Amino acid sequence: MMELRKPEADRAPVAVAVDGSAYAESAADWAAGEALRRGVPLRVLTVLDGVSGASLFGAGASAPDWDHRAEAALDLLAETEERVVKANPGLVVERDALVGDPVHELEGAAQQASVLVVGSRGRGGFAGLALGSVSLHLAANARCPLVIVPQGHAAAAHPGPTVVGVHTHDCVQVLRYALEHAERAGGGLRVVHAWQPYPVHSSTYISETDITARQAADLLVEQLKEAQAETSGLRPEIKVLRGQAVKVLVEQSRDADLIVAGSHRRWLPLTGAVGPTLRDLLSQARCPVAVVPVH
Repeated sequence: MMELRKPEADRAPVAVAVDGSAYAESAADWAAGEALRRGVPLRVLTVLDGVSGASLFGAGASAPDWDHRAEAALDLLAETEERVVKANPGLVVERDALVGDPVHELEGAAQQASVLVVGSRGRGGFAGLALGSVSLHLAANARCPLVIVPQGHAAAAHPGPTVVGVHTHDCVQVLRYALEHAERAGGGLRVVHAWQPYPVHSSTYISETDITARQAADLLVEQLKEAQAETSGLRPEIKVLRGQAVKVLVEQSRDADLIVAGSHRRWLPLTGAVGPTLRDLLSQARCPVAVVPVH
């Protein structure tokens, strides 16, 4: 019997949501570079509030009273395509203007993308994107990795390493995404684990700290082996740093190309929300943040 094979997720397009804001422009620039690195099309999309499931392309066109908004949306897509193709010759661009609830439509777009990219803030349907309900919902529920790009981010200004923040367990999916990105982007890979020991007022404090750090580093080495780091050609740098996870990763973001973190769906199954560490990281990081779903 012939085996039916699903399309490879890594051949799906990189999708980016635009709304005319400067934040969305930065997101489109980053997404264009990522699409070229992956060798896949860039899907540029925008969402207008309306009846879910409609599209301004083909059947289900907008009603007459939406003509002005529809024309503006199509112009935005065309302008975005022209700008990113000029900066990235050879890039293949697909355009789509969707009508519906932004959360629902972007969540649907994530199911057909290898990566979904958004700006850290926006306007219109994407207002308050990184800190508001839309992006936080996507970070908790999107089926593909979500990348949030801060306004004004320029890849040329951040040629540093890919930094992945991990626990000492259940992080293979996150490590694998970081490894693959680091291979495509160059700049190396830095694996970071942050920990906060209980206050200890004794002469054994320093040695206990050293032992804990070594144990954590050993566990990360095992996780990297499972993520196939040894076949990637990379030599990851492992850092076990003492401190609050958010503060450690924000500091690491100062010289990073990308921060990679996991959204652990099993840990918050009922709330459909991200944890406080990831939420604060999204609002404070100095470089793009990739949120990788972990089931």
